[in-house]
Amino acid sequence: HYAKQRRLLLPNWYSAIECLKNGVGVGYMPRHIAMPLIHEGVLVEKLLQDDKPLSRCCLVWRKDDDHKLIQWMVDYLGSPNQLHQDWLQC
Repeated sequence: HYAKQRRLLLPNWYSAIECLKNGVGVGYMPRHIAMPLIHEGVLVEKLLQDDKPLSRCCLVWRKDDDHKLIQWMVDYLGSPNQLHQDWLQC
């Protein structure tokens, strides 16, 4: 996000969509979620310049759960090399 820009973190896409539909904020969302809402006229797509700001990724999980899949995901996504290779390349 841009410097000095306030962020609102939401727990799920339903909450994010409701905020955007009601004019609370501007955001990115996966195309497969956005396109039906754009076609229905619920949301408006805006194109950005090529020099987009860096966007941080937040991972949240329950601390009391000791689950191997969660640990794998945290280790996998926490690796800068893996993150750039799999998630940030077009």
